[in-house]
Amino acid sequence: MILVLDPGSVNLSELKDLYKACRWDWLEPDAEMHAALKGSFRLYGAIIDDRIVGFARTISDGKICGLLIDFMVHPAFRKRGIGLELANFIVNDSRNCGLQVIQLLASKEGSPLYQKAGFTSCPSSSPGMVKFIAAGCD
Repeated sequence: MILVLDPGSVNLSELKDLYKACRWDWLEPDAEMHAALKGSFRLYGAIIDDRIVGFARTISDGKICGLLIDFMVHPAFRKRGIGLELANFIVNDSRNCGLQVIQLLASKEGSPLYQKAGFTSCPSSSPGMVKFIAAGCD
């Protein structure tokens, strides 16, 4: 089941376990994670047996653009359609919220999933760019 999550009710310990299982390094400090979750436009969870096995969040201006970030599915639950279900839910929910564009940065491994959900790659004449400004990320 895919749900829109309330930032105040997210089990931070369980979410941190998911980040760790997916080899994401954003785990500390808790106050920073709480602030980021609270400041997000929407949080999404894929829940199986009361356990969060997938997660994503969007940040947005609330009217036109949204940016899909932190999209992950626990490795033990991959290849079951959960990622595609989560992506499709996010697209539909974003449309219902009035957003017109959803952007994301995708890895080579993640691109096929996003394409199945209707995302297209930017043309080479206008590729996306990113600058990591946190220490040690360059």
